[in-house]
Amino acid sequence: MNVLGLDIGGANIKLADPDGNTLSRAFPMWTRHSELAEELMTLTQSFAMPDLIGLTMTGELADCFLNREDGVSQIIGSVEQAFPSTVIRVWMSSGEFTEPETARQLTDLVAAANWLAQATWTARAFPNGPAILVDMGSTTTDVIPLQGGVAVPSGRTDLQRLASGELIYAGASRTPLCAVLPAVTVEGSSIPTAAEFFATTADVFLLHGLIPEDAANCNTADGRPLTVEHSQRRLAKMICCDSTDFSDDQLCTIASEFVASIRGQLHDSIVRVSQTVMSDDSDESLGLIISGSASQLLDHLLQDAPLTQPVTQINLSRTASPGIADCACAYAVACLAHDLCRDDLLPFSNLVR
Repeated sequence: MNVLGLDIGGANIKLADPDGNTLSRAFPMWTRHSELAEELMTLTQSFAMPDLIGLTMTGELADCFLNREDGVSQIIGSVEQAFPSTVIRVWMSSGEFTEPETARQLTDLVAAANWLAQATWTARAFPNGPAILVDMGSTTTDVIPLQGGVAVPSGRTDLQRLASGELIYAGASRTPLCAVLPAVTVEGSSIPTAAEFFATTADVFLLHGLIPEDAANCNTADGRPLTVEHSQRRLAKMICCDSTDFSDDQLCTIASEFVASIRGQLHDSIVRVSQTVMSDDSDESLGLIISGSASQLLDHLLQDAPLTQPVTQINLSRTASPGIADCACAYAVACLAHDLCRDDLLPFSNLVR
């Protein structure tokens, strides 16, 4: 039986099978949603033709859709169009799969449910002791409590998770800097940042030395490459200047303020979430399980997390593979579909004696 996991987001499509084969591809849903079925057919050529697809999504929030219900329905429709003869099961935040037609009626359970697939698989894979799954992608970061082999989130919807600190709407590359800090310090003065899409988190992580240059990556605020030169220009625009108005050290210092703000958000959420699985006086070790396309970056950002408990840090890019860490939700939904939905492939006549 060939099983394929699909994690269809607003900016990326991720695919995986239970054997750990993975593929991630940038796909701006807000401009290319009508091409989704065609893109899926192209991407899945790297895999065996699936008998069963486990589907999860976050792309329904893209503003090309009228609302989440419209987004869920259209994404499911595109998957059905791409795989007309394949059994499709849609993951829900209730922790179970359902058929596509039912999924269309249960938008609130289907929308933005990929994090729970990953948390469910991760909790099973690392069942010992309290732990927190920290997954940073291009756009958001999940901070999910695990206890005794089970995910124990405070909420299930994006709104509930934002309120509890278990969802941080900041990621490694796409987050506009104007959403990170309202002002930065320049020559001792507090300067408000421009409320414009001039630069993103990728620029400051690069200038801070936390990620490498990637001249082939033009998924930036201005469409120019992710290089030090262009990142400096984009960052300077955040305070309505040119990069030539500052020294390299000054620009690095400005970048460090944004990095410190994101690190602070992460640390605050981890401390808050840790209190749901551990008491302050506990001497039990807390597992920090790191994954996502930015798992290597998270290693640096979490090094000095202000936790009172001893911490055991596990990075899926090393304990599993970089591909599984990057496509963790797709891999998780593939494994869960393999375990939970195999009977859906049996002909009904085989069940009748």
